Amino acid sequence: MVKRMKKGERGHTSKFVTRRKAIRELRLSLGEFRKLCILKGIHPRDPNNKSRNTRQVSYHRKDISFLKYEPLINHFRQVSATRKKLPGYSAKGKIEQLKKAQEEIKQLPSLAPILKERYPEFKLALRDLDDALTTLHLFAGVTAQNEELGKHGREAARLVREFDWYVIKTRSLSKAFISIKGYYYQTFVEGQNVTWLVPHKFKTEISRRYPAVIYNSFVDFYKALMSFVLYKLYHDAGLKYPPVLDQKKEDDSSGLDALLVEYDDTKTPKERKIYIPKTKAEKDSIKRIKTLNMKALTKLDEEKKTEEQELIEIKEEPIDDEEQKRIFEGQKEKIENQSRLFEGMKVFISREVPRHPVEFVLLSFGAQISYEGPSAPFPETDRTITHQIVDRDFQRKKYLDRVYIQPQWIFDCANEKLLIPPAEYYPGKNLPPHLSPFAPNFVDGYQPRRREQLDRLKQQLEENGFVDSNTVVNEPLETEYETVNPNAGLTEEEIYQKEMEAEKSGKSFSQALDEEKNRPKKRKDPFERKPKALWETPAPHTVLTGSKRWLFKRISAQQKFRKKRVEQLIYRRNKIEEEERLQAEAKTQKTSK
Repeated sequence: MVKRMKKGERGHTSKFVTRRKAIRELRLSLGEFRKLCILKGIHPRDPNNKSRNTRQVSYHRKDISFLKYEPLINHFRQVSATRKKLPGYSAKGKIEQLKKAQEEIKQLPSLAPILKERYPEFKLALRDLDDALTTLHLFAGVTAQNEELGKHGREAARLVREFDWYVIKTRSLSKAFISIKGYYYQTFVEGQNVTWLVPHKFKTEISRRYPAVIYNSFVDFYKALMSFVLYKLYHDAGLKYPPVLDQKKEDDSSGLDALLVEYDDTKTPKERKIYIPKTKAEKDSIKRIKTLNMKALTKLDEEKKTEEQELIEIKEEPIDDEEQKRIFEGQKEKIENQSRLFEGMKVFISREVPRHPVEFVLLSFGAQISYEGPSAPFPETDRTITHQIVDRDFQRKKYLDRVYIQPQWIFDCANEKLLIPPAEYYPGKNLPPHLSPFAPNFVDGYQPRRREQLDRLKQQLEENGFVDSNTVVNEPLETEYETVNPNAGLTEEEIYQKEMEAEKSGKSFSQALDEEKNRPKKRKDPFERKPKALWETPAPHTVLTGSKRWLFKRISAQQKFRKKRVEQLIYRRNKIEEEERLQAEAKTQKTSK
């Protein structure tokens, strides 16, 4: 008799288990199971044949069997046993034992074994810093509604401030961008790009409906991760960890100045890794430099070389090691100079400006900063101040020996790695577009006008070695336009009919000509190609199979959508530029009268 197979015993579905079954196997509550999965890094997985209508959460069976031997499960069971004793202690009046039991419930065992298990290499921990920094910055600005949230907020604020000081000391900040969500930053740490988001400072309160178990579990794990990572980073940079907190400055709301970060004389810092743009030629030069010392060991004796190896060596071009060293040192010096962009500047930040982001970017590029407050490094009346960051049109007292600038200038200069002429950023002026350094500069044939203007400044810096502060950045560019003939493709009768309709509407011949001239002109597309003959045009949809044909249609539709979007952007840009030109002409006519 053939044994009847039950559902879920074989096949692809047998590799998965539902959350309810997993909780039964581990003998945990739902909150403890969620916390365990977050700390161990186990995520739900759906089988391939899962129905769309079902809300069932599934996990891989190997993950659940792996969790059975986790020591944290014993801790959760001890906590649940201690929690059952609390009513007895309170009923019998055993206050000391009650407090001791409550403290045991709140304590979490060391997460060091879990961190070592999840991140066997340090670079793997750096890859997960994005989420950790963003979450900790979020909790650092949350209002302390209870004791637990207040504790999370204080520890998160301390950790993110220590990381900010590491970035400042190593001068490793590469990108900064202001958005509606907050401030985006990117730094290059030990060969890894770390990007995080800092929300705007508003009074944020967590609603009662938020899942406390989930958020608290993530915060506990990220705090442990950041503590280990910061200890390693500070040790490699030759800095003392943890830095000393100046309580007086902390009470005066001094921000980053409240932490005293000092170099450790007993340790020698490792050579800081500098980010170099990795083009193909530069990669080859770096590889050659790294293998310079190994050439003596790997060099074969001339007697043992075969004829085939000799032929290969003849074809290879001779490598000038000194020249490659010089190129590498030049690139290294250039990047170090970019990290000292604001060096020599003495900046005062006005009270209406959000201090932390501006202060962080300025210090990361070598500037000296001050602000209003009792613990400020220098007062506003200091005559050695070179720049003052303001966000108001009207200033009660102005000093002629300093430049008044809006905060966007700091971020634009940091992203472009050059000092942009400040004329466009003076108080009261309409600011230029704030381009994102995380977005590509050229997408599907469209390039923002601001990008073209900034590229000209970079070209001027490369040619002359400096940027003239009197340069007009937003002057119109010389572009080729193609005049559009409105009567192209029309017969003589259609042209005559068009002119008659214009006369009926009451327009004169000169007005009609003016309308034709003022129409937005079509710009030449440099990537436009002539269509091929019919016998040369491929027809892939006729050859492809069903699934590939569907994919090809999706790609073609996406390309058409992008092209249409680019045309809309170019039309809007031309329209705005035309309106600005007309407004400028109207102003000049008024002034002349």
